[in-house]
Amino acid sequence: MNEKSLLETYCSNLENTENRFVLTKFDPEDKIDLFTKNHLIVFLTKGSVRIQIEPNKPFHVDAPSMFLVPKGKYYERVALTTSEMLVLPFRSHLDISYISAIKSTEDNQTLLGNVQLSDSLYVLEIKPMLINYVDLLKEAFSVGFTDADFFSLKIKELMFLIERIYSPEEQLNFFYPILNNDYVFSDFIYNNYKKLKFRKLKTGVAIKA
Repeated sequence: MNEKSLLETYCSNLENTENRFVLTKFDPEDKIDLFTKNHLIVFLTKGSVRIQIEPNKPFHVDAPSMFLVPKGKYYERVALTTSEMLVLPFRSHLDISYISAIKSTEDNQTLLGNVQLSDSLYVLEIKPMLINYVDLLKEAFSVGFTDADFFSLKIKELMFLIERIYSPEEQLNFFYPILNNDYVFSDFIYNNYKKLKFRKLKTGVAIKA
């Protein structure tokens, strides 16, 4: 497969994959640009890239870093050196409700107004514990762990690590692009549906999805 085909396949994976990690490597000057159909949590594990998410100006990012690209945005990424990225696309719902800072915003939306939120691309350094998580995830890929149940567990683990490693202010800044009223409302519906489904299963009463 030639270089252009590899980049086209990568873009297609970002658009058509949901709640599954996508791992890829880029050579210097490799470029992608797309209108995002999914939210993307991006881990830059090696190298340097230039990122632009409209309407913001281009932003230089060095590994090890992570950032979030909201859906419905023009996203351009140019590799400045040989680089490696692990990306988690998600379209409709990602269960972030048990992250303490996010749970607080569900209970009290005014809390968002008390945080000094970034108005540009917000980048977090990938801390050592999270680097270990990414390395183990890549090793699991290499031996064939790619089923939906595995990814579901790893996503929950990722949310747990973010909650424990980063401050509430960092968590809010990182997830702020998706913390609008519609998302918080859908999160409320989703989690109450899960509770209702669990109660119905315990009592033996069927519930339709």
